[in-house]
Amino acid sequence: MAIKDPFARKMVQSGLAFAGVLLFMIATFTLIYLHIRPGCAEEIISEATSPNGQWVVAVMQRRCGEESPVVTHINLRPAGRSTKYGFFSGKAEDSEIFSVEQEVQAVHFALVWDLPNRLIIRCRDCAHASLRQTRWNDLTIQYESRQ
Repeated sequence: MAIKDPFARKMVQSGLAFAGVLLFMIATFTLIYLHIRPGCAEEIISEATSPNGQWVVAVMQRRCGEESPVVTHINLRPAGRSTKYGFFSGKAEDSEIFSVEQEVQAVHFALVWDLPNRLIIRCRDCAHASLRQTRWNDLTIQYESRQ
């Protein structure tokens, strides 16, 4: 059904254009809000640099909401580069090599660089981790359980 009245046609077109602009604004502000207030909170507990100054290892703790468990994880990154967080989630999952669903105090981490390309992670009950990598780039990662 075509609208023959030019004034009515202009009104319909203007109304559709206004609705389009409103939808665009709502979508834009929603994306900005989700980026500024991500669902997960990350906290860096400690960091250590490799002996040759090339790598940084960070022990971090994540909580995604009131009811979700606390996740303690270890991330590696090149020195001089900051930790990358997910745009909407706020999670620091990039370069994550170890992850366990416990508070950091319960895990009792000790991070030891015994060589420039070898990291030793000593922790209580390392075997129950949900993620446990033994290689990352040219680094070797060893795990030692301790009491």
